[in-house]
Amino acid sequence: MTKTISSNDAKLLAQDQVRNYASAVGSSATAPPDIIREAYEVAMTLQPRKFYLDHPNIRFIWELLDVEEHSSVFRATVDAWVEVEGNIQRAAQHVNRTIRSSTHVWSGFGVFRMKARGGGNWSLLDDHGRTDANEPRHDDPLPQTVVFIALTRLDHSNGFFMPLEVGQDVCIDSKAEIVYPPTGSGLGLAIWLRL
Repeated sequence: MTKTISSNDAKLLAQDQVRNYASAVGSSATAPPDIIREAYEVAMTLQPRKFYLDHPNIRFIWELLDVEEHSSVFRATVDAWVEVEGNIQRAAQHVNRTIRSSTHVWSGFGVFRMKARGGGNWSLLDDHGRTDANEPRHDDPLPQTVVFIALTRLDHSNGFFMPLEVGQDVCIDSKAEIVYPPTGSGLGLAIWLRL
């Protein structure tokens, strides 16, 4: 569910978020730079999925992009991130969960572009669960953890809730309450995990 909140309240919450999620941020070495660069180059050519095009008046925080013809490029980024054991451990530690299995830990992915919403009000989102992921594993229950990997520098100036350099990632609980600024254009990759 998305709620609109005042700019003053949001800025205080945003400062707290940056502090609270600092330990959940991975270095830019969590996926090889050449894989991140290729993912960025392909993502820049993609259009929003039909769902977002069909609802232009809804003020979405982000839009998932149509990666169907290029899913192998993004799958390579997902696989590279998952293969780094420290990444899974950091995600599990941040959301305070135990890793159940080292195989089939991800349950879907999507390329997102932050969407400008205008009006100056920030938005509070309290459900980051997979709704339309690529290559979802339908036998999995709703994922518990989301990883956002920056394909461009992400921060408040382009719609993201905290600063991330290209290639860095942040892990959050899928039910975390996160405030997002009304700006847009930031580009990244989301991975939904089942820990």
